Amino acid sequence: MTYMSILEELQNHVSTGRLSFVRPMLPGRGVERNIFVSTEVGEFLNGGASVHARFDRVAGEARAQIDAFTTGRAIRFAMDPMRKDPATLVARNAPTSKGIVDMRIRQPRPQIRIFGAFAQVDSLILLTWEARDNLRFGAAVKRCRAQWDLLFPQNSPLIGATHAEYISRNIIIG
Repeated sequence: MTYMSILEELQNHVSTGRLSFVRPMLPGRGVERNIFVSTEVGEFLNGGASVHARFDRVAGEARAQIDAFTTGRAIRFAMDPMRKDPATLVARNAPTSKGIVDMRIRQPRPQIRIFGAFAQVDSLILLTWEARDNLRFGAAVKRCRAQWDLLFPQNSPLIGATHAEYISRNIIIG
């Protein structure tokens, strides 16, 4: 078996359409951090036929928050899955040994969580999403990690010990 680096695997998945690189919606905004999305998350963000209309407004807010991330704006990031500021945008999930984080979209209602993992510092791959109502975090983390393992069987997600191992700058401890 030939080993592929995480960057080679990312490029391969983008070229085959399994992942998409997200560019900022506003013209002229540079990319300072990378976000890649699965087909599932892409459909959610773009109002695909499989996504209920009640999620249209929250999908728009999710897209705005992704733009904030990619353009390098200050991001509130929580290391402790059980203790985080209500304004936290990205948080690690328990068990942290799985390497799964979620992007928290709290307004407008219904709240959602977009689950993914960091491939390396400043490179987040968003794979699954769930409505926050009745969300079973353990099951959501398992589902996301299973998606990661299908896409990146030779590479584990980044599991950092500090905020700076996830996001290099403009980070607010959440």
